Amino acid sequence: MDLDNTNFSNNSLDIVELIKLNQWTLDPLKKTLTDPSGKCINLEEKPMLLLVYLAKMRGEIVTRDQLIEHVWNNRYIDDRTINATISRLRKKLGGEKNDFIETLTKVGYSLTCNVEFIEKGAPEPVNVAAQNNKQKSTKLTLAKLFIIFTTLVIFVGVWLLINEPTPTKKTLTPTDVTIEPLTYMKGWEYSPVLSKDKTLLAFVHATSKEPNSNIIVQHIANKKTLAIEPNARTRAPAWAPDGNTLYYQTYYQEQCWIKKINISANLTLGESKKVTSCGVLYSDTNMFVSRDNKWLYYAFTESALLPTNIKRFNLHNKQTETLTAPPVKLQGDFVFSLSFDHSMLAFIREYDDMSQEIMVLNLSSGELTSLAKFDYIVNSLAWTKSDKEIAFISYDNTLHLINVKTKDIAKLYQHSKKIKDPLFISKNELLLSFGDPFTANIKQIDLNHPEPKSQSLVSSAFKDHSAAYFKTANNDKIAFVSNRSGSYQIWLKETNALTQLSHFDNKPYITRMSFSANGEKLLIKLDEKWHIFNIETANLIKLKRSAKLIRSPIWQCHSNDNILIIADNNGIWNLHSLNVITQKTQKLSTGLTSINSDCLNNKYYASIIENKGIHQLNNDWTINQSLHYFPEIPVAFDRQWAVGNNAIYRRDDDGNIWQFDLLTNSNKKILIKKIGHASINYFSLSIQHNIMLINELGIADTFIGKLTLPE
Repeated sequence: MDLDNTNFSNNSLDIVELIKLNQWTLDPLKKTLTDPSGKCINLEEKPMLLLVYLAKMRGEIVTRDQLIEHVWNNRYIDDRTINATISRLRKKLGGEKNDFIETLTKVGYSLTCNVEFIEKGAPEPVNVAAQNNKQKSTKLTLAKLFIIFTTLVIFVGVWLLINEPTPTKKTLTPTDVTIEPLTYMKGWEYSPVLSKDKTLLAFVHATSKEPNSNIIVQHIANKKTLAIEPNARTRAPAWAPDGNTLYYQTYYQEQCWIKKINISANLTLGESKKVTSCGVLYSDTNMFVSRDNKWLYYAFTESALLPTNIKRFNLHNKQTETLTAPPVKLQGDFVFSLSFDHSMLAFIREYDDMSQEIMVLNLSSGELTSLAKFDYIVNSLAWTKSDKEIAFISYDNTLHLINVKTKDIAKLYQHSKKIKDPLFISKNELLLSFGDPFTANIKQIDLNHPEPKSQSLVSSAFKDHSAAYFKTANNDKIAFVSNRSGSYQIWLKETNALTQLSHFDNKPYITRMSFSANGEKLLIKLDEKWHIFNIETANLIKLKRSAKLIRSPIWQCHSNDNILIIADNNGIWNLHSLNVITQKTQKLSTGLTSINSDCLNNKYYASIIENKGIHQLNNDWTINQSLHYFPEIPVAFDRQWAVGNNAIYRRDDDGNIWQFDLLTNSNKKILIKKIGHASINYFSLSIQHNIMLINELGIADTFIGKLTLPE
């Protein structure tokens, strides 16, 4: 059994062997251990891979370096991760310490039990005499079965033709595909578009040295590049059908304009001309030009306080049509994709509760269809060449396909790092942006100082983020998320000692952490679901509500067992107290959209549905209409504002942080976002023990690559 090229996903069909280990039977495909009585034990991914590899070596000594190469795919991990995996395996297998796996100090490990590989589905011996005695009695039955089988085959064939299901049954990984880098610049490279003759590649490029993003056009053959308006901020490139005209967006004095420019095959630029307005400065989006060169499709934002919708501009008569009208206050329709036959528009609609929905608009009939709703962020969208499926990328860097007719969703490809902006250029070839665009370190701002300044809290060569801060009379504890062990795990920094707290498998996505009142538990968001993590036991308790139905969870002041959540009940957002031990909830108030606390003064503040700004809550959890702060801002989200000791803080649209002092009723800007080098990302605010925790994001290197799928 060749393990180096074997995929052990649930959908894999490559494994045809069971492995006998003394009394246990290991099924690598199902990830189970079964004893002679039929008792079945489930295994996690890494312990299963480690056990299979030890079995393959059949008693030979396996070094830690071999395990890192074959089990962890050469990712950086420390010795504690391997030790913990071995320990979990021994507990599953039972017996004495060395009954199955022996540790050879400073050398490695060896499997000490009997090992036997058994082929799955091997045919049993046939009793010929008994078979002859039954032949006459089974002829009629066989005839009936043949008729039933034939009918079933015809039915299934017709069903397959009608429903056209996605053929992919196995989630591909980087070892199953070919990735050819196409760009080689330092910094971010994303939003690729290819000219019709596939000779010119346009993409957006950004570095930490410049505050602006630029569109770069690169000749595919000779790799020669040029920048479009290098001294301006440009984005959203889109080729016209003839391949010589490039449309793009640029910004001047906070206004967005769409321009076009002719580019020859030898990268000679023509004159840039304005086409139409695209509203105000906002987040990155995309554009498309219809095949008949008649319509230009783009996202439009009239104001930062209004939702984004999708429009199209008639390039012949200069008329504009509004295509979507999102029923939201702030978010709207952002990322979109035009089908290859240009008859349908797929787009992502983001609601004010941060949930998302993939929708398809028939441009001829105006019919709008919902394909799927998500609790998590979908960051990219693209039609496949057949126009029968839409590809999208989820938070765990998985490329999915959703069938437009059946609405079935299948996993196509999962990458080890961040991917975005898929663009299909053939049936089995697509362009992607590869790589995490950020480096990250954690900063702290001590709000007790009259002039708060940012200082380093956690800094390393790895990506560290989402810190939680706990202060005692004698000690400070900082829990944070880091990939320093090869995957994102929870770490604890205490009196200069560093400990890895979690050993989650399957590349977890962890954010939004906070300590309980005694510092023994962490409220965390793991793979878009809320959990309680016990620091001492590493026990994980999942809250019995989906992330979509929970907003703004915080610990109740001075509590170790109760949290406050805002939960959706048939479209009405109610404030509840949730006991993390019993999982029982109690309704406290209604109409809230986010909540934060000042536990030093035992006060709570919330944003509400009825009007803008932040309100203080009364002791009975009702809204105090007279104590109203930041009334100029729209419906607030918990990540855009936070509460310290007698002060409320908010992030504005430019990334600056404002402080409203509740004692003096004064409002001032305390931190200005840096531009031109590694800058602080203020999007997610967190204040714990009157310490503001923020992530300092620097720009890393990504590249545009061509991914070729197996035929």
